[in-house]
Amino acid sequence: MFNLTKKTTFEGITTIDGINVAGCRAEISSENPNDMPTLTHYPIDKNAYMENRTQCLQDYAEFLNAVYAAQNDLIAEKAAAETTEG
Repeated sequence: MFNLTKKTTFEGITTIDGINVAGCRAEISSENPNDMPTLTHYPIDKNAYMENRTQCLQDYAEFLNAVYAAQNDLIAEKAAAETTEG
């Protein structure tokens, strides 16, 4: 048996002075966009992350805003599709 899952994926990197400092990733289920997205935030360069933690967290907040806005769009698209199907 083969199961296919559709997801929308976002990835972001905080880069400071040419150094990749932190990364983040999110996955939203395209089939069930009301489910909470899977979120990951991680340091890439530990020392640079500790020195620039405030900037990294600001970038992550911006990332989350983009993810949740996209999730809201997916929820609205799914609701509209269900309305036209029903």
